[in-house]
Amino acid sequence: MKFIFLFVLLTISFSSAVSAEGYYVLKVDGARVYVDCGMAHGLREGDSVNVYKIDYTPHPIDGRTIRSRMLLDHSVPVLSATEETSVLLIADARVQEGMELEIEKEETAARKVKSGINFSAEHSSIDSDDDFTFMEAGYRHEFESYAVLMGAGGAEDAAKRYYYGYAGSKYISEHFSLAGKLLVGVTDEETKLGAGAELRGGRKRAAHLLAAYRYYPSLGSHGSLSMDAGFPGRVSPVLKIAWAGIPDVDDSAMFFTAGCRIKISDSFSLTPMAGIGARDADNTGLALNLSGEIYF
Repeated sequence: MKFIFLFVLLTISFSSAVSAEGYYVLKVDGARVYVDCGMAHGLREGDSVNVYKIDYTPHPIDGRTIRSRMLLDHSVPVLSATEETSVLLIADARVQEGMELEIEKEETAARKVKSGINFSAEHSSIDSDDDFTFMEAGYRHEFESYAVLMGAGGAEDAAKRYYYGYAGSKYISEHFSLAGKLLVGVTDEETKLGAGAELRGGRKRAAHLLAAYRYYPSLGSHGSLSMDAGFPGRVSPVLKIAWAGIPDVDDSAMFFTAGCRIKISDSFSLTPMAGIGARDADNTGLALNLSGEIYF
């Protein structure tokens, strides 16, 4: 029995070796950081890791050395890995050759329950009769491979409005996610059901495409395709093409907007965007969009 218990302890220790000791930066080539941690330590190409900087500080009283760590970046992609080394994508000027790092596979943290708040607001104005405003705020409770979604929002044009609550679920994987929502709300006349869907292709914190569609009763439908360049660091460009069949598909419009995702902190990001909308060559206007995410 003692041998079995010892074997289990050794197995657990080996499986968490990636985060149990310090590793060193071998070379820095722009945002490509070479470290002495590879497949032998549990890393594989395509993994996501959290990277910490290790510091040693002498105690002011007894002189003993105190080891501490500070988060450099999270969701860092592993670009490639050999048996003993790997290449990480870290755009941080603080990373230098010889620096000691602690590398923690994100799968370890993924087993913990996550939650967060997301919000978005969109306004387009082609002429006085063709204003459209959309606002939504929601809560996301995330597990390892799926999330529960809930929230509320509203959509309105110059003549009609639809205010709703929603509930849905989301399947999540490293390179793909799919979400569906049921909207229950009221128009000017009655209670009606709407729907929404969202599809992501590519790693969320790297380059990816995001397609979204919503149907608002009495108003019409709205679809979009956005591309996030997934640049490491604080700022990443975002482009978006949207289509709105509001108030009806016979009077639809296209919108082209551009902006950037700004990483305010490790738990908060904002994406402001602006562009133009057009029903035809003679009817154009302004399109504005602001969205954000808060993690806790």
